Amino acid sequence: MSERVIDVWTKVRLHCPLAPANLCRDWVNRAQRLVGSRRPWSHLRLFGQITTDNAKNGLVTANRGSTIILGPGAPTPLFALSDVGRQLRIGTASPVNTIVSVDLSNDTAVIQEPWGPLSVVAAQSTILDAFVTMPKDFNRFLGIIDPVNNWQLHFYMTEAQLNRWDPKRVSTTTPWALVSRGYSALEATLGQPQYELWPYTTAAKFYPYAGIKQPKVLGDLDPLEGPFQYRPDVLELYCLSEAASWPGPSFDQKNVYFNLANAAQKRADFENELWILEQRDDEIYPMLKESVSWLNLPFAPLDSRFMQEHDAYSLGLVSSYF
Repeated sequence: MSERVIDVWTKVRLHCPLAPANLCRDWVNRAQRLVGSRRPWSHLRLFGQITTDNAKNGLVTANRGSTIILGPGAPTPLFALSDVGRQLRIGTASPVNTIVSVDLSNDTAVIQEPWGPLSVVAAQSTILDAFVTMPKDFNRFLGIIDPVNNWQLHFYMTEAQLNRWDPKRVSTTTPWALVSRGYSALEATLGQPQYELWPYTTAAKFYPYAGIKQPKVLGDLDPLEGPFQYRPDVLELYCLSEAASWPGPSFDQKNVYFNLANAAQKRADFENELWILEQRDDEIYPMLKESVSWLNLPFAPLDSRFMQEHDAYSLGLVSSYF
């Protein structure tokens, strides 16, 4: 049976009986966060796909300064519950705005930011998937591909670069870049990483990706993850270094395990054992992206403006200047 979080901190507490359970538990959690962020462990490998749906068009009414958008209503309403989280564009040059909620009874939608331009009546609009929100445990990409065009999407570009090339986001063709926007502000996906898929697409598509997920914060009864299931002693070494650094709850109650030299030794032992565990983890599942065969596909052709603004050699886009 795999070791659990409670098994680790109760063993540590045997050395340091004055330490409260919550403090010992915090040492284990701190160890897990530290080792989880140290490298892309094999158990943190993440596979998924980004999907877009077909865009739809319809006439809407929007009042300046209001977040309420009115659809045409019966007999052909525009908005659906599935539109929540998608983006709405009114006209061809206005910014896209995320749909926060939909009221089917009167065919209205609430958008994230108030409508800024002049009020419009029966204006042409488009609902599309311009932004994509990643899972809550998502950390970073190893790669993402377009299986139709057999290329990888670029995901190292910044929003500032995109604002220089296409400030009004008028490009709607085959996407070739995934640009970081920050974090979702919607209640259902609050704080989850969000990206802009550019150029915008109006078609139903899917993009498989490989990435790294965030290490979980485990509860007392949860089993340890990955290689630590069979090497809980590595986490124990870190916790013992913390225990040896803790003088005790008060001047009258001193921690008998307190010893700074011992703390330094335990931390050194922890680093050494962790390094060994990292090598073994690499042997089990090399984390280089080349280990995922479809990530060997070429990247999408870059826009000429990007090539003019960047050093292609230093970005690894070409192997040599000559």
